[in-house]
Amino acid sequence: MLVTNQTHTSQTVETKTNESIQKVQSDTNFSNLLNEKIKSSELVVNTSFCESSPEMITLTEAEMNQAIPIEVYLQQKRQDRLINMQNLSMTHQMYQGSFDLSLLQNKSLFTTDQYDAIIATECEKYGIDPLLIKSIIKHESGFNTNVVSSAGASGLMQLMPSNIRHYGVADPFNPEENIAAGVKHFKSYYDMYKGDLELTLAAYNAGPGNVKKYGGVPPFKETQNYIERVLGTYEKAKSI
Repeated sequence: MLVTNQTHTSQTVETKTNESIQKVQSDTNFSNLLNEKIKSSELVVNTSFCESSPEMITLTEAEMNQAIPIEVYLQQKRQDRLINMQNLSMTHQMYQGSFDLSLLQNKSLFTTDQYDAIIATECEKYGIDPLLIKSIIKHESGFNTNVVSSAGASGLMQLMPSNIRHYGVADPFNPEENIAAGVKHFKSYYDMYKGDLELTLAAYNAGPGNVKKYGGVPPFKETQNYIERVLGTYEKAKSI
C-alpha cells in the first residue's frame, strides 16, 4: 500500500513538473516573439482604442540602417503589405461558409474587411454572430494585429498570455490563430452565461472572477463603457 502511494505521488510530481516545464516553454516562446516584435518596431502599444491606419508603413531599425535609398525600402514594404493582403484576399475567395461576407463590409463602422473570412469561419464553428466578433475586434484592437495592451493582451481580440497558453497559440500576432482562439474563448463565456451578452462581454473584459464577485457586470467604468461600445457597434451593424 505504501509503495502504491509513493508511486502515485511520484507520478503526480512528474505530471506537475511536466506542466511547469510546458508553461515555462510557452512563456519563453511568447516572450521571445514579443521581444522580436519590439526590436523590429512592429509592435504598437495599445493605450487607447483606435483603429489603425491602413497606410501606416513601419521600418525596422535594420532596414533604416541599410545603405539603399529609402524609396526602395518603402516600395518593398508596400509590396510586402500587398502580398499579405493578397493572401487574405485568397482566404476570402476560398471561404465556403454559409455567412454572407458582404454583411460584414460596413465601411461606416469598420475600417477593413481583410479578416472577414477568418471571422466568419471561426464564428460558424461555434454559432456566434460574426458581426458581434467584428464589433469586439473594433474595440479591442482596432483591427491592428500587432497591438499589445499595457496588461499584456496581444493581437486582434487581445489574448492574454494565459489564454495564449491555454489555447496553444503559437503566434498571437497571426490573425488566423488569434481570432480562432479569441472566438473559442468568447464562446466559453457565452455558454457559461447562457447567451447573456452583457455578462459574456463583462467576463471577456474583466474576467469571470469579477462577474462572480459582483454578481453581474462589475462596477468598473472601463468594463461598463466597453460593453456599451461593443453592443452599440453590434446593434448598428445589425440594423444596416
